[in-house]
Amino acid sequence: MVKEHDSNKWRDLAEKETEATVAPMTENTKKADDEHLLNQEPHTVEKDQLDKIHLLEKEVLLLKDQIARTHAEAQNTQRRLEQEASKARKFAVDRLLSDLVPLVESLEHALEVQASDHAQLTTMREGIQLTLDMLLKLLEKNGVVSISPKPGDPFDPTQHEAMSMQPHPEFKSNTIAQILRKGYALHGRVIKAAMVMVAQ
Repeated sequence: MVKEHDSNKWRDLAEKETEATVAPMTENTKKADDEHLLNQEPHTVEKDQLDKIHLLEKEVLLLKDQIARTHAEAQNTQRRLEQEASKARKFAVDRLLSDLVPLVESLEHALEVQASDHAQLTTMREGIQLTLDMLLKLLEKNGVVSISPKPGDPFDPTQHEAMSMQPHPEFKSNTIAQILRKGYALHGRVIKAAMVMVAQ
């Protein structure tokens, strides 16, 4: 009985010592874990903030790019409108100047009349020539230039109107053999093609 009592006594002492040893270790471990969490939490918050900052920076760059694109498109639109307005002003007198061309042609035909010794006819020709020169200067001032090809020049369908095609001993095929009437262009745009005969 004494031995059993001593055995129980020693067992109780061992259990108490074990509990005394384990308890501080458990508390220390929990404390260390808490400290680890506390130490980790600021880093996690800081990382989240950095991620948000990077996201905002990307959004700012995207907005800047969109603003730059919009500005460029606005400039292109303004430039295109200015070009169209300039073109409209340039060709606003198209119809008027086109109507003046036949007058020039009529005066040119009048000058083709052979001169005679008659003083009145000479004076008339001089007056017609003066009027024609004034009209030509007016047309040139407004951007109208004559299209005056020469015999032997290549036929250009964008500037010349072929009235006929005939074999010609002096000129190569598809070249101008004869000029029937001059043409006219307004700022480089043909408003009346030159009438020509083309060598075949």
